[in-house]
Amino acid sequence: MRKADLHLHTHASSDASFDPEEVFSIAKARGLTALTFSDHDSIASNAAGQRLADIYDVAFLPGVEITSSWGGKPAHVLGFFPMVRCRHWKIFWPIIFGRCENSSLWRC
Repeated sequence: MRKADLHLHTHASSDASFDPEEVFSIAKARGLTALTFSDHDSIASNAAGQRLADIYDVAFLPGVEITSSWGGKPAHVLGFFPMVRCRHWKIFWPIIFGRCENSSLWRC
């Protein structure tokens, strides 16, 4: 069974302070096997995530959290980039498309 988190922030987001390697280290220690950086309106940490995936043996899917609005209210949309040199795409397919449950920590 895989454990993944598709909504992690690095220091590229205003509400986080960990650099990409710290996020990978914590994720690995907590038993995650897959993760996504979904920083607020930034893809700045995605290149580091792709590099660190091999070092930590944790699948990585590049992402972003886009600030928007819906019905006049603030909204955030998670975006994923499976075709941007992401060899782990097949790992994330069931996670993103509904074969998993639990919105904060996905398990497949």
